[in-house]
Amino acid sequence: MKTRKFMAMLLVAVCLFSLTACTKPTSSEAKTLRIATPYSIATLNPTKTSSDGDGYVIRQVMEPLVSGVTGDRRPLLAESWTNPNNLTWEFKLRENAYWHEGNTVYEEGANVQVKAEDVKACFDYVLDPANKAQYQARLAEVIKEVEVVDDFTVRFTTNEPAAWFLTDIHRVPIFSLKALEVLGQDAFDFTPIGTGPFKFAEYIPDDKVVLEKNDKYFIEPKLEKVIFSIIPNQSTATVALKTGEVDIALQVPSTEVDSVRETEGIKVLPTSKGGAYRYVAFNCGSEFFEEKQVREAVAFAVDMDAAVDAIFGGDPILAKRAYCSVVPGVPGFSDCSDLWEYDVEKAKTLLSDLGWKPGSDGVLEKNGKKFSFTIKTAPDAARSKLGIIVATDLKKVGIDCKPQALEWATLIDDINSGNYDMAISGGYGGEDGLFMMFHSTEGGGPELNYVNKAVDRLLGKAKITVELEEREKLLIEAARLIAADRAHLPAYLEFWQAGVSEKVKDFDLPDLYIPLTSPYRNVDIDN
Repeated sequence: MKTRKFMAMLLVAVCLFSLTACTKPTSSEAKTLRIATPYSIATLNPTKTSSDGDGYVIRQVMEPLVSGVTGDRRPLLAESWTNPNNLTWEFKLRENAYWHEGNTVYEEGANVQVKAEDVKACFDYVLDPANKAQYQARLAEVIKEVEVVDDFTVRFTTNEPAAWFLTDIHRVPIFSLKALEVLGQDAFDFTPIGTGPFKFAEYIPDDKVVLEKNDKYFIEPKLEKVIFSIIPNQSTATVALKTGEVDIALQVPSTEVDSVRETEGIKVLPTSKGGAYRYVAFNCGSEFFEEKQVREAVAFAVDMDAAVDAIFGGDPILAKRAYCSVVPGVPGFSDCSDLWEYDVEKAKTLLSDLGWKPGSDGVLEKNGKKFSFTIKTAPDAARSKLGIIVATDLKKVGIDCKPQALEWATLIDDINSGNYDMAISGGYGGEDGLFMMFHSTEGGGPELNYVNKAVDRLLGKAKITVELEEREKLLIEAARLIAADRAHLPAYLEFWQAGVSEKVKDFDLPDLYIPLTSPYRNVDIDN
C-alpha cells in the first residue's frame, strides 16, 4: 500500500516536473526572431518574384554570388572574383556551401556541395526566355555566355563591358534545378531550397513563413528560427511590436514613429541609408509638358520645401528634400540644390511669355485650350498629400490641376502606357537608376516620353565604363542635365522606419535583402 502510494506521489512529481519543463522556454524558442511584414507572399520562386515580401524570405534561404548594399558588393556564395578584362568575370565559389538538407530533394546527411555547374544551370535557366524569369531580358542583354572552368570556378562573358554587372548578378539568388525537377513547378514555387543560413520550414498563406537554422552554413547562425508574420496593417504591426508579439515591425507608420520611439525597449531605425526617391513626373510627350519652359514654370511654382515640411512635420528622420534623381551614397549623386528655385512671379511671367493667358475663370488658356489636367498619385498618404499640395500651388499661377490617387496597379499601367500628364511616383535608387529611368530607348525614358541625346550619350557611355571613378563623372553630369531639363521635379527622400526591440542585436540596417546571418552581420536576440 505504501509502495503504491509512493509510486503515485512519484508519478505526480514526474508529471509536474514534465509540465514545468514543457512551459520553460527552450533555447530554440528563446532564439526565435519574429518579424512583422506588411507584404503577403506571392511566390518563393526567385525567378518569378519582384516583391519585397517575397525577397525578404528568399534572401535568407538562397544566396546570390555577391551580396551587400547598393554600391558595396561583397562576397557571399562566391568567395572572390576577378575581372581580367572588360568582357570577362570569374567567380571562385566557397567550397563549404551545401544544399539544404532534410527535405524531399536532399535527405539529411546528403552533403551535396554547390558547384560551378549548379551556378551555370541556374543562370542558363534564367536566361532562357521560355522560362519567363524576372530580369531575363536585362540579363540576356548583358550576359553572352556562362562557362564552368572547374568544380568551383564559373566564368561569365558579357556582350559588352558591363558597368553594373555585379548588380545584375546580385538579382539572381542561386537555386537548385534538381529541386525544380523533383518537386515540380507548383511545389517549387513555395518550397525554396538554397544554401543560405536558414532553411524553409513552413508557409501558411496570409499568416506566416517559418525558417529554421541551417546547421551546415559556414557561419553558425545565432538565431534558431525566424518567423515572418504577415500583418498588412502597419498600425496593427506596431501594436504587436509594443506588446512584444513581434520583435521587429518592418514599417512603422510615420504618424506613430514618435510613440514607438518613446516606448521603452524599442528603437526606431531607417530602412535605408539613402532614402526612397519620390518625385513628380512629367509626361514630356503631353501637350502641356513637351516644352521644357513649361516644366520650368511648374518647378518655379511649387514650393517643395514647404510641401515636404507639411507632409512630414519637418522631421528629418522621416524625409528630406530631394534635388537630384540619384539617392545619396549611390554613384552619380550630385547636390543639385543650386538648380531649383521657388518663385511664383517667375512662373507667371514664364507662362505668359509662352502664350498662356488667364481666361474668364482665371485658368490659363492658349489657342482655346485650358491648362487643365489630372495629377495621378500613388495611393500612400504621403504621395497623395503631395498631389494635393502641388495642385494647390499650381492653381496660384492659373493652372487647373486635379489630384487623383490611384491603386498601384492602375498607376503603373497608366505611366507605362503614357496615359498621364503628370504623376507622383517613386524611382529606383540603384547604381543603374538613372539609366533605368531616363535613357530614351533602353531605360524608362519611353514612359516619360523624355528624349535628350546628350543624356543618352552620357548614360550609354556610363553603362560600359567599368572603372568607377570615370563612370561616376559621367553619371553626375547626366544627373545635372536631367535636373536642368526638368524631366522630373524631385520631391523628397523618404525614410521608412522599422521598429526594433532592443533585445535584437546586430541589426543596424533593416534591409532584409541583406541576410540576417552572413560574414557581415549575425543577428541575435537576447533570451
